[in-house]
Amino acid sequence: MSSTTIDHKIVLVLVGLPARGKSYIAHKVLSYFRWQGIRADIFNVGKFRRKIMKDEPKQAAEFFASDNAGGANRREELAMAVLDELIAWSCADKQPSVAIFDATNTTNARRRNVVDRLSSAQLSLYPIFVESICDSEEVLEKNLLQKIRNSPDYADMSELDALVDLKARIKNYENVYEPLEDDSLSYIKLINLRAKVICNLVYGALAHQIVNLLMSTHIQPRPIWLTRPGTVVKAVSPASMEDRRGSGLLFKVTDVAPLDEKGRDYAKKLSAFIRARCPSDVKIHCSTLGRSHETVKDFCAEHDAQVSEVVLWSALNNLDTGICHGMTPAQIKESMPEEFQDFMANPFTYRVPNGESYSDLVKRLDPFVLHMERTTEPMLIVSHMSVLQVLMGYFCDKTWNEIAKARFPPGVVVQLTPSHYGWKEEFFRLEDGDTNGLTPLKGGWAGGSEGRKHYEK
Repeated sequence: MSSTTIDHKIVLVLVGLPARGKSYIAHKVLSYFRWQGIRADIFNVGKFRRKIMKDEPKQAAEFFASDNAGGANRREELAMAVLDELIAWSCADKQPSVAIFDATNTTNARRRNVVDRLSSAQLSLYPIFVESICDSEEVLEKNLLQKIRNSPDYADMSELDALVDLKARIKNYENVYEPLEDDSLSYIKLINLRAKVICNLVYGALAHQIVNLLMSTHIQPRPIWLTRPGTVVKAVSPASMEDRRGSGLLFKVTDVAPLDEKGRDYAKKLSAFIRARCPSDVKIHCSTLGRSHETVKDFCAEHDAQVSEVVLWSALNNLDTGICHGMTPAQIKESMPEEFQDFMANPFTYRVPNGESYSDLVKRLDPFVLHMERTTEPMLIVSHMSVLQVLMGYFCDKTWNEIAKARFPPGVVVQLTPSHYGWKEEFFRLEDGDTNGLTPLKGGWAGGSEGRKHYEK
């Protein structure tokens, strides 16, 4: 593929032995592009196999043996059926898309079959192979345990029997495994995730976004805390603003307003909350508005040894609401019903007059999200509701309807911790009378206290 080709429709073809992080990579890419409003989906051969063969005996390691001709033919048929489904999905419209073909694809013959089949599609599809190699015994053992504890293939087996069967399955794949070495193909080779990344013939904006994401991805455990600034002193709105909107608005929060007494109290509680949970360095990131860095001032003053970095990001500033700045949703609905209706019809792309859309905000936050992915230390992020909605939408795989309707009240801290299959989210309201300074919130932000967990193969 020449460097002038536009990667309009990408097919990401995963390559690797079982328990090498392919599923983790697939869902990272899926969440990232869906968050950006780009059509994306995963087509998993293992999931399809279980569906088609649900009435047959479970497929033990022998089914995957290289000398089992019947099993090999059946597996190839299933893989091509899933690939045909992927092609139909990719060609269903002409919009940019990222389709992920999640299978082992361990032989040159299989990979050539994939390329040939994609080249016969009615639209031009751009295959990029992603090979995941893991040679860390410690990581492999953890991956094996995660797989047998989550895969439906091992639901009715003891952990010991499941581990024996999985290792036998992997041995069968190793017997025929051929590493990606065909330099006529576009590929990304990951060795221990981002530890070593090799790219070959990878061109185009979407493809480079994939490379950036994969080079930022790691499995280092660390918490991320999200919160809004403390409450601030309210000021009377200028009459000209009331006249311009016709909203009858009496008060607005100014960008330079200091924290009020309640806000200062919250800043102290937030400091105690983070200190109790973070024995090591914590990186602090705030919007450029005064109330954000004033909220972490106590923490920086009292626990300077724990603060490795305090950074102000304009990307973390609130959504620019243009002519609606300072208005509540109820006021907008009453005084600007058409604008409100347009927003509700498409919350992702609607742009308020003289302001931003959520799509604009995603583009603004994209470099910061990759920074969050790269960071291995604990992070505290103090920002505003629209920004926190969008960040939660990425990490917890929320739809845009869920993001637009989510409420993120003041005085609440969200703690995100990574897992092999997503992010766990916990909500805490800092209140008086609690010796730990927190009260867990039930039900989460949009109907659940934990982010979706993904498992497929």
